[in-house]
Amino acid sequence: MIDALVGFRFVLSIGSLEMGYKSISGISRKVETHTYQEGGVNDGVHVFAKPVASEGVLTLEKGAIKGVKHPFYMPGEPIEQPLVLIVKDHLGNPAKTYTFSGCMTKSWSVSDFDASRNEVLIDKFEITYSRFIVS
Repeated sequence: MIDALVGFRFVLSIGSLEMGYKSISGISRKVETHTYQEGGVNDGVHVFAKPVASEGVLTLEKGAIKGVKHPFYMPGEPIEQPLVLIVKDHLGNPAKTYTFSGCMTKSWSVSDFDASRNEVLIDKFEITYSRFIVS
């Protein structure tokens, strides 16, 4: 039986600090390609991978918490330790791990202040990463 994972049981850690988030997006891999038409070969082309030319960007959203300093408040500063995203199974055990390295906070913003709405204040972080592995 295949045990499918759900997208709402996850935690992000940096070193010994574990943090919960409302949402995390931007996990992807893609490669640009170059096609080459070889002379005399009329039934296809050759496809080659180009070097990776851009960083990945994680978008993290979290409810703002009173008096708590967050490690991603300073854009431009490298994040020395890897970020580890752990997806948990239905029993709460680690089932899949995404480890991001070469990270830096790219941006931080706060949701709009609006006295006519009754919503949680959200911190939004964009974290660049140069590499990640899935295990």
